[in-house]
Amino acid sequence: ALGEQIGQGAMGIVYRGRDTRTGQPVAIKTVEAQTVKENPTILERFQREGEILRRLRHPNIVTYLATAEREGQYYLVMEYVSGGDLRQLVKTEKPIALRQILTIALDVADALARTHRLNILHRDLKPSNILLNEDGLPKLSDFGLAHLNDGVEITQHGTVVGTIAYLSPEACEGRPLDQRSDIWSFGVLLYELLTGQRPFVGTVTSAVLLEIMTKPLPNIGKIRPDIPTELQQLLVDMLQKEPAERIHSVRHVGAVLETMLRSEDGHQLAQRFPVTQPIHLRDTPIDHYAPTVFNVRLPSTIGALEALAIRTTFVGRVAEMSTIIQTLNRPTCRVLTLIGAGGVGKTRLAVKVARAFMTQTGQTAHFTSLIGIRTVQQLLQSLITALDVPLDNPSTPYETALFKLVDALQTRPLLLVFDHAESILHSDREAFLALINNLSEQLPHLRLLITSRQRLKIQREWVFKVQGLSVPMAGNDAINPQTAVQYDAVALFKQRARQADATFELTPHNTGAVVQLCQQLEGLPLGIELAAAQLQQKTISEINDELLALHTNLQADLEEIPFHHRSLAAVFEQSWHLLNQTEQETLSHTAVFRGGFSRAAAFAVLGKQVAHFDSLLERSLLMRHYTPTGLTRVRYTLPQLLRKHLLIAHPPPYQVYRQHADYYLQWAVAHQDALSSELDNVTAAWEWARTQSSFTPPR
Repeated sequence: ALGEQIGQGAMGIVYRGRDTRTGQPVAIKTVEAQTVKENPTILERFQREGEILRRLRHPNIVTYLATAEREGQYYLVMEYVSGGDLRQLVKTEKPIALRQILTIALDVADALARTHRLNILHRDLKPSNILLNEDGLPKLSDFGLAHLNDGVEITQHGTVVGTIAYLSPEACEGRPLDQRSDIWSFGVLLYELLTGQRPFVGTVTSAVLLEIMTKPLPNIGKIRPDIPTELQQLLVDMLQKEPAERIHSVRHVGAVLETMLRSEDGHQLAQRFPVTQPIHLRDTPIDHYAPTVFNVRLPSTIGALEALAIRTTFVGRVAEMSTIIQTLNRPTCRVLTLIGAGGVGKTRLAVKVARAFMTQTGQTAHFTSLIGIRTVQQLLQSLITALDVPLDNPSTPYETALFKLVDALQTRPLLLVFDHAESILHSDREAFLALINNLSEQLPHLRLLITSRQRLKIQREWVFKVQGLSVPMAGNDAINPQTAVQYDAVALFKQRARQADATFELTPHNTGAVVQLCQQLEGLPLGIELAAAQLQQKTISEINDELLALHTNLQADLEEIPFHHRSLAAVFEQSWHLLNQTEQETLSHTAVFRGGFSRAAAFAVLGKQVAHFDSLLERSLLMRHYTPTGLTRVRYTLPQLLRKHLLIAHPPPYQVYRQHADYYLQWAVAHQDALSSELDNVTAAWEWARTQSSFTPPR
């Protein structure tokens, strides 16, 4: 039953209605027969909006209920969202609390991630299309202009689609659009939430279009000085005029927002702009990543290990676990760091080891994720809260609070697990190391198990390097399913593949492709899990082909996985942003090498940048190994997935390619009897040289 009009969509009028069977309120979008007669494509768009909503089942997207046609009138029935929309929120609340903005934006990013995952572009993202339910939960709505990338075209090329103020520059010009256009619109929306005004305005349409395409982004820090620099930079990255320079994935936007919500800044923002209605920050249940527990005032990222929900079984790592537990049991081992590249499985291994250690010793273990914790003061406060250490008042000075913590734990056997230490090593290194030293010196019954992408480099530190899972050797064409599954990487893929497709089995026909995939992923657990999750949309061979073609951004739309682990690109970018500019340039330039390379080659191609290799080695971004054959025994290699990502996201400049070609082609002429040891680099140099008309290869 139709009620009063509550909105006007891109193609029709929206009424409040009532489900006559349940009595529940619903929203009913209509398009009239006369409108369809005047513009037949309207009906096709209307039907496709229903189809899109049918596919998009997500808590932050309005729920599709039904479609109907009666006497030439067409209806789309959706859930009724009763709390207004973001446009009304911007008008009534000035300024909106920053934490509230971040929470809403994270939910919108989550909804867009789901939309883009299904190859759908919204194309009309704006405040009035973000509805709010009675609890303040945002719901993405109005997919009337959305584009479903299924090969069916309704919009003609060159057509401008969307609301003018939120159009991307490429949309203003009628160019083909991709998900980066939605990211631009999201950036404009976020800017408006923060400031109450749009970044690009004008009195007439042409003036607005001109501003969007030519005017620099206004300095938001001058309009609202309390906005953190990270949020200002995020807006700059979302609102780049050129799509190629813009953030390419809304998952990356979500990861930045999530980190800010968990940070000390999030606490400070809540203090400056208290929210009258409590905001329930989402607990992040995970499978091989440990959950983070929140309260409203301060993110408490620590919890008893027994409370950690592990949703999938642990695969392999038997030898590693045995070695780590034996090391922890040594009387002289007080601090043990598990180091390894992002996505290699350090967190899950640490949780498994800690549980086994608890079982063996009967001691308690506590876990804390250091993601978003930037200062030791915040970490200490979290420890005191989680371990029930009594303080006289919350503003107790740091030294006094540390004394209270040490005193409370003096006779308490305890294993503390600190996960993702690289983040606090980047932001508050000296203070964090001082805390580790203080705790290990003064608490004889305490053990510290730390995961990090780099060593702490303190005297009492023990180090265990976490590698990828075991993989069959390349060239083993005769391997069968029974033999292949004995390798941890293949066993993990098989298990996760069955979660994506319950009928999946390793067979003589697909084992070779599975082994090739695990080899390409270098046994990286996160890569294997993301690849297995894609089996609902792709075959194993298609995933292999994309990896070979440098499409490294494996991703999965799994709600239980945090944003920063939903794609390989997010993991690699996290490592990238922990480097200084010189280290970033060195890492980018090192991607020019294909396969391993010698130190002499590195000096010839990279020059003084070789001095920064130690920093990359410490962070597990570069590997050094020894070879029994070849002209040089010491070789360096980049992890191949990281190299492929760098070639796409941070490619070496022309001059580096030229120096690489100069060196290796001259080397090939001088060492023709040893070409096999440098065949990959010589081939890469020749392939590049052939494309350069100004380059003359040596003879």
